[in-house]
Amino acid sequence: KIVIGIAVTIFGIFFLLFLIGLFVGEDDAYTYDAIPDEYQEKLKKDPNNVEALAQIGNSYLEDFQYDSALAYYNRALAINATNSAVLYNVGLVHYNTQQYDESIVALKKCLEAEPNYANAFLIMGHNYYDRQRYDEAFTWYTKAYDAGIENAFLSHVLAYLYDNKGNTSRAITLYREALKLDSSRTEIYSRLAEIDPGNATLYKRLEQQSAQWVGLIAVCKNIL
Repeated sequence: KIVIGIAVTIFGIFFLLFLIGLFVGEDDAYTYDAIPDEYQEKLKKDPNNVEALAQIGNSYLEDFQYDSALAYYNRALAINATNSAVLYNVGLVHYNTQQYDESIVALKKCLEAEPNYANAFLIMGHNYYDRQRYDEAFTWYTKAYDAGIENAFLSHVLAYLYDNKGNTSRAITLYREALKLDSSRTEIYSRLAEIDPGNATLYKRLEQQSAQWVGLIAVCKNIL
């Protein structure tokens, strides 16, 4: 019985070590795979290669490893403090972690380096909108829109802000634009029916049709 007990204990220890090694191995491989080989090689040859530092930071950013991303971005900025792309990504990391003031600081530096950086306008708007500072958000979202950013969220949020300001005609235009870009935003139809009563019947019919399509797509996805 003693021999059997010792054998079981030894087996248990080896099995535990195997599991630990397996999980550690997976983590190491996961981290390694997250960084493109070409940038690892560039960084080995030149530790001050800003492009490589930035790209490795981007790999961590895409993997939601924000601390690691910031570490590489900060190394890049220590070499080139006016790299607009890196500054933008620092702003994005801080926004994603709800560090709004830090995000704004980074994005302002980005815009000092590249005044027409459209995506920086957009994230600046997010920083203010998330905190319900709508007037400031409106200013930055307008800059993003005027700079050529075209997406359903931007059109929708600007429509909402114009709507709140009482600019109904502009709101209607942007609500319709948001629907063209993303027909699944069916809640817009209800608001359009309220502020454009002359076309209320049309909006209600379109809302019903869109809801049916969204439901059908959802069923098809579940089947597939």
